[in-house]
Order: sequence, then structure tokens, then C-alpha cells
Amino acid sequence: MPGRYQRQYDTQYRPALPIIEGLVLRQRTGEWSRTVRAIVDSGADQSMVPFGVIESIRPPDKLRNVTVIDAFGRPLEVEAIRLEFEIPGIHLPESRAVFLITEGTEVIVGRDILNLLRTTMDGILTADQPEPLLTLEAP
Repeated sequence: MPGRYQRQYDTQYRPALPIIEGLVLRQRTGEWSRTVRAIVDSGADQSMVPFGVIESIRPPDKLRNVTVIDAFGRPLEVEAIRLEFEIPGIHLPESRAVFLITEGTEVIVGRDILNLLRTTMDGILTADQPEPLLTLEAP
């Protein structure tokens, strides 16, 4: 069964943000892995991982340079790494993505991963739904 992940938005952030708690990142099955907390950002074209996460668990020997277009339409050269990922409760036949390396502190899951899933980001509060809710489902 492909599976489903559902979680209320994290109210520690203002405004509350959709979070994947327990995202597993790894180079290849059987190698190092790291379980992290990730912000879901449907406005990010590409997923991102802080350099500190990569450095703390694996020497950065698999990094490569890629050119991306920034928010102003300018080319920008950044480092990236291809990682396998695992979302709790969801099985995907192809679960690899290129993560851009950032100097920030947060792992960001962008549209490159979200487009592999049925994603509902129900941030609108109603009487039937008093808390914002993130739902990820395998197709």
C-alpha cells in the first residue's frame, strides 16, 4: 500500500507551517541516513538541505555544482547532492531528489518532491477544520 502522511501545521512558527516530521535522507539504501524535520514549501521549485546536515553525517564528496535561476531570474551556481528520501508512512517506487545545499538551518521540501505526491495543504481554518492540515499521499 502506497500510504499517507498527515499532520497539523506546526504552530511553533508564526504563521503556522506545514512540516514533515521524521523525513529520512540517505545517500543510497544501506548507507548513512539522517532523520530530519522539514518545512513543506510549495513555492520552492527545488528541495534544500543545510550544509551542516550533510557535513555532520557524511563527508561532502558527492556534492556537485548546478546552475539554478533565482527569484529575480538571474543564474546562480550552487552545490547540490542527490539523496534518497523517505516520508513516514509513504512508499514511492522512485524516491530520489536533488537537494540544493544551503547555509540555512532548515530542510525544505519543495515542488520537486511534492509533485510526486498528492499534496493537500489545507491552511484555511473552518468550523469543520479548526487546525491547518498537511496531507501527503502516494499516487
